[in-house]
Amino acid sequence: MKKENRKIKLKSRVNFARVNLLLYQFLLVATPFLLVRNYLQQAIGRLSQWSLSLSGLRIPYVMLALILFFVIIAIYNWRRIKLRAFLIFAGVITLMGIGQSFTDYYFNHDFYELQHNWHYFAYGIFAWVSWLYHKEKGNSIIRYLWTTVLMGQLISVFDETAQIFISGRVFDICDIGKDLWGVLVGMIVIVAAESEKLSEYKFRLIHKKPEDNFKNPYSILLILLIYSFFFLSISSILTETRYIVNGLYWTWGIFLIVITSVYLLQFKISRWLVISIIAGLIITAGITIKKNDQNVIIQKRPGLLEWRGIPLPYFDLMIKRNGTVQLVDKKIYFNKKDKINRIYGMTDDILLIGSGSIGQGGKGFYDGNTHFVYNPVTRKPLQILVYPNRQACRIYNQLSSDGKDILFIIHNN
Repeated sequence: MKKENRKIKLKSRVNFARVNLLLYQFLLVATPFLLVRNYLQQAIGRLSQWSLSLSGLRIPYVMLALILFFVIIAIYNWRRIKLRAFLIFAGVITLMGIGQSFTDYYFNHDFYELQHNWHYFAYGIFAWVSWLYHKEKGNSIIRYLWTTVLMGQLISVFDETAQIFISGRVFDICDIGKDLWGVLVGMIVIVAAESEKLSEYKFRLIHKKPEDNFKNPYSILLILLIYSFFFLSISSILTETRYIVNGLYWTWGIFLIVITSVYLLQFKISRWLVISIIAGLIITAGITIKKNDQNVIIQKRPGLLEWRGIPLPYFDLMIKRNGTVQLVDKKIYFNKKDKINRIYGMTDDILLIGSGSIGQGGKGFYDGNTHFVYNPVTRKPLQILVYPNRQACRIYNQLSSDGKDILFIIHNN
C-alpha cells in the first residue's frame, strides 16, 4: 500500500512539473504578443527610463529596485549564502553582460533596461522549469541539457516565425540568439548548483574520444557556450531576414574551426601547431597594421575591405573617432532610432557613410553626397558625407591624415 502511494505521489509530481513546463512554454510565446497588443511594451520601455535625479546624478528607478531586491535577499539569507552562490550570481551577471554587449548596437540600450534583458530572464527561467520536470521524472542531466536547448530553440524559432504574419512585427534572428544565450545561462546555473550531485561525471571540458564530449555535462556546456556565443555574435550583425542563410553559414563555419582547434589543444603536436598558427597570425597582423598606417581603409573589391592591410570580408564596419574598428549591423537603411539613439551620439564633427560598392546602402540620410544637419544629441551642426565605398575610403584616409574627427560606417556589399 505504501509503495502504491509513493508511486501515485511520484506520478502526480511528474504531472504537475509537466503542466508547469507546458504552461511556461505557452507563456514564452504568448507574452510578447500580449505586451504588444496592449501597448505594454512601450510602457515597460518608459518605465526603464524613469529615474531619480540626485545631485545631478541620474539613477534609474529600475536599478534602484533591483539593488534593493538583492540587498533584501542577501540580508534575509546571509547565513545560508555560500561562496558558490556568489560565484554563480557573478557568472550570471557576466554572461548577461556579454550577451548585452553584442546585441542591439544601434538601439543603444542601457544594461538595466527591462526589454533588453527579457530574453535572458525568460529563457533562463525556462531552463530552470525544464530542470524541475526532468528531475521529477528521473531523467539524466545529459538528457536534460540536450532536450532543453532543443526545445528552447524550437520555441524561439516558432515565436519569431509567427511574427512574420503579424502587422508591426518582424522576424529577428538576433532574438533567437538571445533566447539561446538565455537558455545556456540557465543551464549553467543548474549544472553549477547541482555539481555536488554529479559526482558520476568527471569534470573535464574536452575529452580525447570525440563521442565522449557529448556525454559529459561539462563538455556539453562548453560546446554549447562556444556555439551560442558565435550564433549571438553573428546574428547581431546580420539581423535582416535577407542575411539569415549567410549568417548560419558564418556561424557554423567559425564554430567548427574554433571547436576543432579547442579539441586539438589537448594533443601535444597539434597543440603546438595551433599555438604556432595563432601566434603567426597575431605577429603578421601586427606587422601589417604597422606598415599600413597611411591607407587606413580601402575597398579591394565588392564585399572585401582592407583595414590597415588586414582583409575584412562581407561584414559592415564602423571606424570610431578614436580609430578603433567594430563590426556592426549589416543594413542598407538607417532609421530615426539608429541615428538618434546611437550614431549621432558617437560623432561630433563629421559622419562619413560608405554606401556600398555601387551606392546601394546609406539610405535614411539625405540623398545628396555632402550635407549638414542639426545634431540633436550634441546640439551642434554635423557634416554628413555619403559616397560609394571606394570614394568614401579615399575621403576617410585623407581626412584622417589631416587629423579630422570622423565616424565612418561602411556597408560592405
